Amino acid sequence: MRRNARHVIKTIVMTDYHQKSINAVFYANPEKLQEYIDEGNFPKELLTDIGLLSQPFPIWRIPQCWEEAMGDNASEYTEKDVVADFMARNKKVKEIFQNLFGVEYTPIDYQSYWKDYFAAEPDKTAEDALYPDTIETLATYGTTQLDVELYLAVEKFDYSQTIELLKKGANPRATMSNDEFDEGAYDRISSECSYLCTCRLSYAWSPKGHTLVGENEIQDLVGWAAHEKMYRCLVMFNTVQETLSCRHPRNSIGEMIVERNKWDSSLLSGMKVIRAKDLSIEIDGPDDGWLDITFNVKGEKPFCIEVSDVYPPFPNLRAWMEDLLNYREVPSKSIIIDCERYHVILSYDYLGGKETENGIIDVALIQLQDDIEYENLRGEHGKPIRFVVPVYWLVSLLYNTLKDYIYANRRVFSKYWSLPNCGYFEFRKFIRSMESKKIEERLKQ
Repeated sequence: MRRNARHVIKTIVMTDYHQKSINAVFYANPEKLQEYIDEGNFPKELLTDIGLLSQPFPIWRIPQCWEEAMGDNASEYTEKDVVADFMARNKKVKEIFQNLFGVEYTPIDYQSYWKDYFAAEPDKTAEDALYPDTIETLATYGTTQLDVELYLAVEKFDYSQTIELLKKGANPRATMSNDEFDEGAYDRISSECSYLCTCRLSYAWSPKGHTLVGENEIQDLVGWAAHEKMYRCLVMFNTVQETLSCRHPRNSIGEMIVERNKWDSSLLSGMKVIRAKDLSIEIDGPDDGWLDITFNVKGEKPFCIEVSDVYPPFPNLRAWMEDLLNYREVPSKSIIIDCERYHVILSYDYLGGKETENGIIDVALIQLQDDIEYENLRGEHGKPIRFVVPVYWLVSLLYNTLKDYIYANRRVFSKYWSLPNCGYFEFRKFIRSMESKKIEERLKQ
């Protein structure tokens, strides 16, 4: 879905206040925007078109695109305080256009801007998408005609058609070739969302200086918003298994509540509480924004969670551990960790006290699973694993392993994780996202 080259569009001459007004709106600066309006310096023609895209694009669409792209949950971002401030300021900018100019916001027709943000082909056919394969050859890999139609609808950013095909059972992960590295519609949209957010636009909410806003910046923003809207369409119908369903439409970045069937008691028969020597947690990285957390359980294939700095899971993982220690009030909980191309579901169910060689200990059933086909993922991930473990011991192992590793590898994190300059205060903000006084106090008891 990545655009291959920028399209040449009309060139306009920006006056000083054209540029200043666009900058104020793009960087969510309501005070500056209000100042230009009060002084009579705001160019009202911008309300019709800012002149930077292939089709007319009013300036008041910019805050709408930010809302569509970023969502409404700042805690999903690494710099959540900075992002929350940006979101609040962006909302004020949007309200200025509504209150002073009577703007009525309507859905954006992203299809009309297809030239600006991705290398799509509006007239692409099924034969184009499948070449050199055919639907007959791909049928042996499980791809159906309905899957091909969905792939084309996503390529063309036809949201209504996409939803209709998903309702009919089209698979958003189906690929259009027998290449094991080929991405389906879901993976391509997800990857582009990550790219546009992390590599192209995360500077916008940083308080450390801004560049002049031009064609590229607006194209990136519109593109990100369009991709995020499509991502939400795909995620709403992308269930992990028949027993799992995501209540929140944006899996991503934060925690989702997973409604699931209670474990059949027969599954627990014969399951013993694992001993300390039978479970270890290893951490590797970070490497270009990825951190591997691997659970090694005796008798099971290692299960690796590829944590992404685009969707850092630490606040939700911390809350999961806090609730596990508070098992009498929260006897079961699941979180979903967004690994960009797939999702990992981490669940616990409190089982009560169980007799062990060290006496009666409170234990929980832990399950790790992902929403991908294990056989098709080049052996990088483990099959679903399930084990019974003492509550306090698991939390102590996971919490201290993470905390100790991050502290010991601060310099590595400053280079390969999303920590700007990794000064003292930036690092403290990051480490606080996973530190917990509740956990530390409970583990001392």
